[in-house]
Amino acid sequence: MNGGHALIVALDQRKAFGMVDHRVLFKGMACFGFSPDGVKLIKLIYEGYHINIKINGELSDILSIGRGVRQVFPLSASLYIVYLQIFLNILTGDSPHAVRGICLPGDNQIKVSTYADNLVLFCNDEYDVQKCFSFFNKIAAITGSQLNRDKTEILNLPATRLKVEYHQYLCKEVNICGIIFSDGAYNVMSRINVSSKLENIEKKLDKLK
Repeated sequence: MNGGHALIVALDQRKAFGMVDHRVLFKGMACFGFSPDGVKLIKLIYEGYHINIKINGELSDILSIGRGVRQVFPLSASLYIVYLQIFLNILTGDSPHAVRGICLPGDNQIKVSTYADNLVLFCNDEYDVQKCFSFFNKIAAITGSQLNRDKTEILNLPATRLKVEYHQYLCKEVNICGIIFSDGAYNVMSRINVSSKLENIEKKLDKLK
């Protein structure tokens, strides 16, 4: 890693599928090379969508829906990935908001890892962290897509200088797709992720004998 500096920032998007901004989604689809007919088809499904809300037996005025993808719709997951990828390209590209990431052995570099609405950023220092939060604050102001602050975590590996405002997110370990990363030694993580699981498997196999 770069001089031993590394911060893992685990982010969770609040009501992720429900906060997809349609305008951004349609523009993103066009930029990613979706055919005009393909974009038009998705627009037919989501544009002009209105609802009424019943409150104490009375219907509200008609409200236009400009956000959200239907979770029962087969393409919703794919549309959400397209939407998220727009922001990931900014965070990992050449924009002023891009994080530097972490350099790994062999001249490899890692900046981001995603699984559904769980987003993990690998930051080099506190300035990367600041860029990350600043960027998503701007996204929230523009699209309404917000982070779930209660589920946001920062793992400092090893202790790297970090602004006080982010200390509330510091934790001892984070779970990334079932793999536990901690601020402990390698043998501690090996114990958590490998040894303990093998022991559980052996115990279950012994019961079958």
